[in-house]
Amino acid sequence: MTAYLPGPTGRRITELRESRDMTIEELAAKIGGNATTLGRVERGQTQKVGSDVLVALAREFRVPTDYLLGLTDIPGRKNYDICKLGLSAQAIRNLYTRKVNAEAVSRMLEHSRFPALSAMIQQ
Repeated sequence: MTAYLPGPTGRRITELRESRDMTIEELAAKIGGNATTLGRVERGQTQKVGSDVLVALAREFRVPTDYLLGLTDIPGRKNYDICKLGLSAQAIRNLYTRKVNAEAVSRMLEHSRFPALSAMIQQ
């Protein structure tokens, strides 16, 4: 996965677009938006991005809207079927009631050494 630098929404959109060798016009056509408006967003000349445009951009680039808005610096997430994780009922309750930090759990699951650590704990 490409590493993207944290930054404002416009810069994130520019990086994603350029990483796919797309022009603003091509991106606008793909999401059904306006190239002039996208250009203003990318240059930081406007902070207003409609939710429909934001969702279309997130779908096109396969990133969460939170990434585009600067709420997270992680452009992608792996999705896990909670039933296939083999979590206990209490562990699931802790996640849903926010007794444990879901972001921390997600990062642990995605970490390259997680399988080895879980095997050690199992032994």
